[in-house]
Amino acid sequence: FLNSGANVIIWDIDEKELQNAVKKINNPKLAYNIIDVSNFEKVNNIVIEINKSSNIDILINNAGITGPTAELWNYSIKDWNKVVEINLNGTFNCCKSIVPFSCKIVDLISVEMSFPCRRISRTVIS
Repeated sequence: FLNSGANVIIWDIDEKELQNAVKKINNPKLAYNIIDVSNFEKVNNIVIEINKSSNIDILINNAGITGPTAELWNYSIKDWNKVVEINLNGTFNCCKSIVPFSCKIVDLISVEMSFPCRRISRTVIS
């Protein structure tokens, strides 16, 4: 997208990783926001702010965590809920906030779909 001249904004909760990405890519059309996609209010507010100064042409949903690797019977409810909050609710929050401004959405899927195993596949389920 950057090579095509688009303005791109990347989101993450880790500012250091965002800064590293911006530095590595080194493109003036790349910006970032520190955001927890599991928080609908924050996602919605930042989308409204972005839309005040720019068009949102496309959303690429790529936020996700794997959580711990464990058998289902050993997987804690707390860890499960965190995965669902980010992977499922985060995707919903982004779509719900951005769809009024853009209907082009790409949802990326986990590579875990290709490697089923006996351990719980958090990203596949969520």
